Amino acid sequence: MSERAGLRGGAENDNTHFGIDERLKEAVSQLDNKHGLQLQERSDEEMTVLLREKSTKDRLRVMKDFKVQLNERRSDKSYRKLNRDELIDSFVEERKDVFPLLRKSLMTKAERMADTRANETPEERRARQQTDAIAHAAARDNEMAATKRNWPTHNTLIGEKPGVDFTLGNHTDSIVTSEFLLELNSGGWIYFESMSLIAYIHVMERLEDTDHICKLNSLLELSIERHSTLLKTLYQEVLDDNDLQEVKKWMGETEDRQKMNRKEAVFEWFATNDFISLEDRKSKLPKPWLDSLVGLNLEVPFNPGKIDRIDYTSKDGKLYIYKSGGVDYPVTYSTVKKYNSDKNLDLPKDEPYIDSALNVRCEETLQRLRKLDGKYHSTIVISFACRSIILFL
Repeated sequence: MSERAGLRGGAENDNTHFGIDERLKEAVSQLDNKHGLQLQERSDEEMTVLLREKSTKDRLRVMKDFKVQLNERRSDKSYRKLNRDELIDSFVEERKDVFPLLRKSLMTKAERMADTRANETPEERRARQQTDAIAHAAARDNEMAATKRNWPTHNTLIGEKPGVDFTLGNHTDSIVTSEFLLELNSGGWIYFESMSLIAYIHVMERLEDTDHICKLNSLLELSIERHSTLLKTLYQEVLDDNDLQEVKKWMGETEDRQKMNRKEAVFEWFATNDFISLEDRKSKLPKPWLDSLVGLNLEVPFNPGKIDRIDYTSKDGKLYIYKSGGVDYPVTYSTVKKYNSDKNLDLPKDEPYIDSALNVRCEETLQRLRKLDGKYHSTIVISFACRSIILFL
């Protein structure tokens, strides 16, 4: 059997082609033994005689195993089955080039692509590059279209920009987008954040009923417990779409309410609505993601145990306190992921973003508020909560 005259694609592809050719050499050797062809020893004439002497069934098996084409494509795109002598001639010719179709069948998708590109003509290369350019342009257009449909939410980061990371179009269909548009036109992100806190304080100043004040206080405490923003906790966790529609109706009932800032309206409607129980809504909320890992068993070699608690004040990324044999071991998320024994729990590959500095502030504020036993007023909220709340509104 003759060897291929050089490797296709030039010296830069030698390593890739070496791996393919090694696999091809092994496959040919196995098929040679399977069919008893003695490819290395026989001449073309001897191989032709051997294949003619085989039965039709055995000869077809040889052709199929070595990936020799059994049909010829006509000009009208139909196919003609090759006769015995044509098949044998094809086998002999393809042996000289080390069975190219068999070689191709052993390639990975990436290897086939590299092999095709190494053998394409300049005209074929230009045509491919033009096709790729069109496909890439279409992909960019689709990405831009998706960005245009990406409205802001309460999770939108301060550094994100309208028109790039999200759009403010169709703002009348979205309460959140309307607020973003108003605040951006009124003074930017710092104004937006500070106005959220001021709205809360204004409502606290107006409330007279102690139960209403306590309800708003409890909302603040809930948001800090969940390490979330005050408005996100209210808009996306406590209230639903029907509630927000009720807020709009409530605002239209009097002239004073029509002039009210929307944030203030949501806070005041929630605080004074005796039909909405914060405790009832709170009981239906899912656990924060971190807290849901408490109790998770870890199969650590020689020290099996479980996640006992979350240390929100950790500054080195070891938030997860894993207890084994009465001993606490602070570990990172990668350790939790590696030794998780609950096969039904599909943990994310990477740890969701956690702002450790924010967690520390939340914990400090939460402890101070709890010492007041729910009996704090807006002036106390300002002194204890301003430093924390303004950072995560």
